[in-house]
Amino acid sequence: MLYGLYGLNWSSQQYITHADSPHHILNGAHNLQAHPLYSTLLLNFNWHLAHHQYPNVSWMHLPRFDDPTRTCPGYLRAFIRFWRGPQPVADSEIESPQET
Repeated sequence: MLYGLYGLNWSSQQYITHADSPHHILNGAHNLQAHPLYSTLLLNFNWHLAHHQYPNVSWMHLPRFDDPTRTCPGYLRAFIRFWRGPQPVADSEIESPQET
């Protein structure tokens, strides 16, 4: 059972940190709020936007690179939203790297 829960958690990571985020190479992720213990168990993977924007920063320091002006959804809410499945995206919502 633990292997199943681990597999579910791990397989959902890429999706929930990117779902409903801007379609952009640097800003196309979320920093997700999570309990500090859970965040540590995830090796701060919930700070995925910070990782996109600062890929050379060690995982231990990613929380320091949070943008306080950006919405930081809750991890549990994002995980529940995960079960809605993929949502269609209009071409007008996709940003090209030149627009940054």
